[in-house]
Amino acid sequence: MDDVVARLLAGLEKGLAYVTALTTPEMVIEWISPSVRDLTGWSASDLVGRNAIELVHHDDLGGVLRILEAERDEPRPYGEDPARAAVNRIRFRTAEGGWRSLDVGANNLCHDPRVRGFVFVLGDAQAQGMMDAVYDAMVSGESIESIATRIAALLRWQTGGCPTRVVVHGLGDVHDGEATPDSVPVRIEVEDLAEIVVHHPPQSEPSEWLHLLMDRAAGLLRVAVARRLGEQAMRRRLDEKTAIISAVSHDLRSPIAAINLMSSLLDGSNDALTPEQRRDLAQRIANDARRTSRLLTDLTSMDRLLHGSADLHLQCVHLVALVERVVDEVEASDHCVSVDGPPADLAAQADPVLLERVVDNLLANALKHTQRGSHISLGVEALGDDEVAIHVDDDGDGLPPEVRSQVFDAYVRGQQSQGRPGSGMGLFLVRTFAEVMGGRVRCTESPLGGARFSVVLPRWRE
Repeated sequence: MDDVVARLLAGLEKGLAYVTALTTPEMVIEWISPSVRDLTGWSASDLVGRNAIELVHHDDLGGVLRILEAERDEPRPYGEDPARAAVNRIRFRTAEGGWRSLDVGANNLCHDPRVRGFVFVLGDAQAQGMMDAVYDAMVSGESIESIATRIAALLRWQTGGCPTRVVVHGLGDVHDGEATPDSVPVRIEVEDLAEIVVHHPPQSEPSEWLHLLMDRAAGLLRVAVARRLGEQAMRRRLDEKTAIISAVSHDLRSPIAAINLMSSLLDGSNDALTPEQRRDLAQRIANDARRTSRLLTDLTSMDRLLHGSADLHLQCVHLVALVERVVDEVEASDHCVSVDGPPADLAAQADPVLLERVVDNLLANALKHTQRGSHISLGVEALGDDEVAIHVDDDGDGLPPEVRSQVFDAYVRGQQSQGRPGSGMGLFLVRTFAEVMGGRVRCTESPLGGARFSVVLPRWRE
């Protein structure tokens, strides 16, 4: 029995919330943790040898019997928390002759030759009430600060008044009680999400009981923070999807309306158009249809990549050839577009199809948001030994610093782009495709005086 009792004793020599007891099959108490004094006023020696049934209020005997019946039908070995199996609230006689409400759970060890009895866990109903308040706060959507405050209060109560601090990184920092200069801070990290600090009195060493309580508090806090972060991420995804839908609707509405208008002008009954005008309209229709098709293809590719339903083909991509091919295929007669002196052998580790769409969108963005006759320059650069960059520079009005960090978000456009066609989806796709390939994007001031949009990718190594 020594090893079983040792497990019961671990961390329970001193505690205000939980009591563990070991009884015979006839319910005679063989051992009970000293913390019973904090709940009932009895010392452990007062209770050893007494029948536990005598200490239960007669109106609550049915609850005890239900626990024993449940364990008799489906016995469970002593585990992490016996109170998880079947729990009933009973009134337990105190040393002063009154009654104290306790939550009781049990494990049936009657068939264990080392024990031949029951293990009971008694918890103060106040502790359960405080625990329930924490869960209710989570479900009702209270702030992390409020939930952390409740957890700190619960931990301080369980430890007999030790000042407690709960820090949720980036979300809140709450204190319950003022620590004294000579107190001993006991810390527990909640992954990289939060930290709990209990200021222990200097007269004694922190017990295993304290560490057990802090572990339980950390578990509660982990659930609360993970739940809140999950809710925030879900809201961000919903906001982003809403923005994408709005942006796509905007980007599709304009070319579709233009195609409808130009198609009606090309109606055979309209003899006012010259052959040259008809060819021009047909070319415009083809361009708008191509742009719309590319947008839909890009969005489909992005969705499939982000959900893991499409393969990413990372390989050696020679940047000069790719940039020149994109420039050759883009209609840019109103601008001066150049590919300026890039090193011919520079290569990136990238998906060639996605990278081509990245460069195409960056160039299209520069053409769209600069005046006719503007100079647009494309170049590539080695960034140390491990990275390469593709830059698209223009001599336009540029972007203010406060906008540069946001311009790659869905449906965010610079002030200079107001009144011009487009929605900002192109740059959002640029960022998404670059990140999928292990790269990043940035917007800075261009040496030409306007904006520089750059995509940085891993350098290809043989």
